[in-house]
Amino acid sequence: RKLTMPILLLHSKRDETIPFRDAECLARAAHGPRRLEAFEDLPHDAAIEPPYMTRFWAPVIAYLKSGKL
Repeated sequence: RKLTMPILLLHSKRDETIPFRDAECLARAAHGPRRLEAFEDLPHDAAIEPPYMTRFWAPVIAYLKSGKL
């Protein structure tokens, strides 16, 4: 099934749990508007780790505020 909704993917090239190439594969497979936000140096759990949360969530907040949903 082909989904055409906008997709925002966030992934770190340093992620030791899930390879970055998996995010690239998902981005290529998307049939609608998509954006892959690639971080160079964030750990896998950056979304919930206080030292990294601001950097991780900034593109999500900007994406939601842009109205391009």
